[in-house]
Amino acid sequence: MKSVIFEITEHELHVFKVSLPLFASLKRSHCSSWVKFDRIQIPGILEQGIVRDEAALLQYLIDYRAENSCKGYQAFLAIPLQSGFVRSYKIPWLAKHHRESAIALLVAEEVPSSSGLLYYDYLILEEERHDSLTILLGALRQEILAQYLAVFKQAGIRVGGVNFSWAVLGQGLGFISGEDVLYLQEDLGGLQVALFHGQVPESVRFLSSAKPAVEIDNNEENNPDIYNYSEEQVKEIRRFLLYFNAQPPGLNLRRIVWSGNPALESLAKSILQADNAALVEQAKLTSVPEVWLRILGENNGFAEPAIAYAIRIFQKSMLLNLGRQPEKSLKVQLRYQRLVVILMAFLIIGNSFWLSFHQKTSVLQQENRRLSQKGYKIEAQLRQQQELTRSWGIARSHSGRIGGSLRQIQALLEPRLTIQTLDYRQGNLSLTGRASDIECIQSLIQGLRKLDWNRPVLRGYTSTSPEHIEFSLSASRKSADS
Repeated sequence: MKSVIFEITEHELHVFKVSLPLFASLKRSHCSSWVKFDRIQIPGILEQGIVRDEAALLQYLIDYRAENSCKGYQAFLAIPLQSGFVRSYKIPWLAKHHRESAIALLVAEEVPSSSGLLYYDYLILEEERHDSLTILLGALRQEILAQYLAVFKQAGIRVGGVNFSWAVLGQGLGFISGEDVLYLQEDLGGLQVALFHGQVPESVRFLSSAKPAVEIDNNEENNPDIYNYSEEQVKEIRRFLLYFNAQPPGLNLRRIVWSGNPALESLAKSILQADNAALVEQAKLTSVPEVWLRILGENNGFAEPAIAYAIRIFQKSMLLNLGRQPEKSLKVQLRYQRLVVILMAFLIIGNSFWLSFHQKTSVLQQENRRLSQKGYKIEAQLRQQQELTRSWGIARSHSGRIGGSLRQIQALLEPRLTIQTLDYRQGNLSLTGRASDIECIQSLIQGLRKLDWNRPVLRGYTSTSPEHIEFSLSASRKSADS
C-alpha cells in the first residue's frame, strides 16, 4: 500500500509519502512502514486558494518527482478552503437511490456560485433511519479543481482524491459533535485561525504577523522569540469569536486547540475572557502510528493535515473526494465512447448483413418474378387445356346425341321418301329430298315434332309430276345441343 499526500497552502507544498506492506495495518506498522515528509516553499503560487502561477507550480512538482519517484504511489491532494465550501446539514432521511438528486438540489440552493459548474461530494456523518441524515457537504468551482488536476497531470501525477485540508484535519483531530473549537495554527508570515463546529470547519481566517514573512531556518522554528503575536491579533480573534457568538444559536466554545510553536499557547490563553472556562490544549491527532510520530514531532504545526489525510485513507474511512465527480464524468464519457464504438460496430456489421441479405433477396425476387411469369403461362395453358378438354367432352356427348337423332330421323323415312342432303349445325337441321306424294312429307314433319324438333317448317316445294315432288325443310332442337 503506497500513498503520497500533497497539501498545498498559500506559502508551502507539504508532501507526505508513506509505504506500508501489503497486509500491514496502521496499528502494527511500526518500523515495517516507510515514511517521508517534505516542505517545499512556493511563494506567490497561490492566492486565496487559487493557482496564480501554473508554470511555477508545475516546475516545483517536476523537480520533486525528479528527486522522489512517485511510481506505484496513489496520489491525494489537500487544498485550501478559501476557494471552496464545506458545511454540515441535517436533512430528512432519504433512501439511497434518492440521495444523489436531493443533494444536487441542496447544492443548487445552498452553495454560493457566481457562475460556472460546481463539483461537490458529501458523506454521511449521522443517520437516523427513517428520520434524518446529517451530511458533510463540500463543493468547489469546476475551473479551480480542473486547474489543480491539470497541473498535477502535466507533472505526471495522477490524483486519486481531492479534499479540503481543514475538513481532513477536523476528522483527524476527532472533535466531538456539537462542540465549538477554536483552532490556531502557525503559518509562514502569519497565523491560521479556524472555528470548528464538531469536525466541520465553519470559518477560516489568516492573520498576518507583526513581522514580515521570511524564510525561517529549521533550527529556529521552535524559538518563540522570533514570533511576535500582537495585541491587535488578539483583538481580531476576539472580534472573530464575537461575530459567531452573535449568530444563532450562539457559540459554545469549549476548547482552544493550538498547533505549532509553543508561543501559540500563550496567545490562546490571552484570547479567553475572564468568564470563559474553555480549555487550552495542543492539537493531537488520533490513531497516529508510532513510526509517524517522529515526522509529526519534527514538523509540528505543518504536517497535521497531510498525516490526518493519510490515516483516514489507510483506515478506509469516509472522506470527501471532490475529484470523484469529474472522475465519474470521465467514466461516463469513456462508457459513452465505448458504447458509441460498440453501436458503430453493430451498425457496420448490421449493414454488411443487410447488404448481403438484400443482394440475396434481390436475386430471389428476380427468380420469383421469373417463376411467377412462367407460372402464369403454365396456368393459362392449363386453363386452355381444361377448356379444350371440356369442349371435347361436350363435343363427344353431342356427337352421340346427334347420331341418335339422325338415326331417329332415318327411321321416319318411308320407301316413298328419299333424303338427298342433310345439314345439322348448332342444333339447326336443314334437309332436301324427294317424295312420291304430299302425305309422306307431312308424315316426316309430324315425326320430327314427336322427336322434340322445334318448328319443322317446309321451306321449299317443287312438283314436276304427281309422283315426283322435291322439297326442303328446316327444324331446330327444343334443347340446343351446344
